[in-house]
Amino acid sequence: MIKALVFDWGNVLEFFDAEGMWTALAEQYQLDRDRFAYFELSLREKKFDGGLISIDEYFERLNKEFGISIDQKKYVKTYFSHLKPNTELLGIIKKLKPRYKMIILSNNNPFFFERITKLGFDTLFDTILFSCQERLLKPDPRFYQKVFETGLKPDECVFVDDRETFVEGAKQVGMHAVVYRGIEQFSDNLVQFSIRVDV
Repeated sequence: MIKALVFDWGNVLEFFDAEGMWTALAEQYQLDRDRFAYFELSLREKKFDGGLISIDEYFERLNKEFGISIDQKKYVKTYFSHLKPNTELLGIIKKLKPRYKMIILSNNNPFFFERITKLGFDTLFDTILFSCQERLLKPDPRFYQKVFETGLKPDECVFVDDRETFVEGAKQVGMHAVVYRGIEQFSDNLVQFSIRVDV
């Protein structure tokens, strides 16, 4: 019996236009766009999301690499301007919340702590697990297993992510898991698990 839905954040709960974000920031600081994108992505996914460096260290490394002086608040504002909540999915989650535990399991960084309250995720979700806090990254099985510490069993969970690699990681620890490809496909997935939105 399914008792919980476990969601990734980026391009699931919110759409993230990374290409647009890199272009905007590169223009803002007069940088080579492709070089900036390559360095920022590597730094964020390997170090920042993994909890190995702080916010200040993230900016220090960008400043040093490109010889610039970043205004942190302005940078984060530009970063967030390229995020858009998935309102259709969030609407479904709100309808299902009375009957299912809602959990976020995301490779994510400290920028998003303030966004949790801004979007109301602190009340919509029962548990929020960020890689930067746990110092574990999907698809490390130990990160998925943090979900089970909330009292859930693997086969009681449906994990939803836009990356197939991370979906496979969830399946490896015994979770049901689906690749998020849009609201219509997700609605079909719910039916497969006998999860009804209109009850």
